[in-house]
Amino acid sequence: QRFTVDKAEDIALSCTIDEKSLERLLLQKITRLHSATVLITPQLVTVTANIPILDNNIAANMTGSIYTADGNIYFKIAEFNVENTLLGKISLNTQDAIMLLDKNKLPFGARIDSVTQENNQISIKASAHKE
Repeated sequence: QRFTVDKAEDIALSCTIDEKSLERLLLQKITRLHSATVLITPQLVTVTANIPILDNNIAANMTGSIYTADGNIYFKIAEFNVENTLLGKISLNTQDAIMLLDKNKLPFGARIDSVTQENNQISIKASAHKE
């Protein structure tokens, strides 16, 4: 349902992102991935997906974590592995980060207070205060 806020001085926002929602978000942000599956634990986010290259589907596995910096939320890829019969197995340790949430898109000028990985979900807390 919809509602309208006419005036607010202090707002606390919280949300959770489940594994299916993170799958959809990563498929939007990394357009080369197809058929992603995500597993979220307090220590790691594991993504298993296919990458179509030259009429071949290459199995890809990524591990990383969700973090906040400069008010934005990112997925930091720590390890990226691909494997198929054509290429064999390739493993890369990387520090690539993918922006998942831009702070400028938060309502009420809110700021991210915390991002926590839990089993099967990510919890986000944000707040906005009248200056």
